[in-house]
Amino acid sequence: MGPEAKIDAPGPEASFRKVPLTNIYPQSCAPGTERTRSGKSSHKDWRIRGARATMFCGQFTTGEIEMARFKRVVLGMAKGRAEFKTERGGSGSGKRVGTELDLLRLIYAIGKLKQKRIKAHAYFAVLRHPKGKSICPAIRGWLSKYEARDSVEIIERRLTQQESTRLKLEKSANARAQERRGGSAHAGYAKRLAETALRNHIRKRHPTARPGLPAERPFGINWDALYIVR
Repeated sequence: MGPEAKIDAPGPEASFRKVPLTNIYPQSCAPGTERTRSGKSSHKDWRIRGARATMFCGQFTTGEIEMARFKRVVLGMAKGRAEFKTERGGSGSGKRVGTELDLLRLIYAIGKLKQKRIKAHAYFAVLRHPKGKSICPAIRGWLSKYEARDSVEIIERRLTQQESTRLKLEKSANARAQERRGGSAHAGYAKRLAETALRNHIRKRHPTARPGLPAERPFGINWDALYIVR
């Protein structure tokens, strides 16, 4: 992975501490049931609330039979960004929600796998701007919020100046395209950089692990990295 990657790793005593359900999951298992005073549904952070409810209700069951045969599972998520702020100066709240949601998936999966007495490792890869900008502090804050600081290892891929320039051009092109068509922007180059750093680190740390198959995905989640040791 090279010297540009900085690892924020938990110590050997790392363990998953169970979080009170009221801190993570809504009272109802049905997403979108929250109501405002006017009686209309509130869509604030609906993706996070919906995912919490769905996971708590046990909907993610794909791979349950396969998981029982695993000795170790390695999971990873990657975010191709060094900041949440948009090209137009917006707060990037949608990106922030999506990042927190992926982190929650990792926290949940690690906890459930350990309950099944399956050794599990989780990694979250992000990018760091050459001038130091990074979303790593936000991720550490969420890990602390969900009492899971020892459950997920953060990988920071420091960008070169050339990579940063290319990403800025991609970000500008995405912003213009998004204005024309609406919807979410797609940052393919940035995502590939983060995913490559994630997979290189996993292969180095777990040389005997093999890439997982789609049918082996824990809880049916489309992980950015999945490796298995039987």
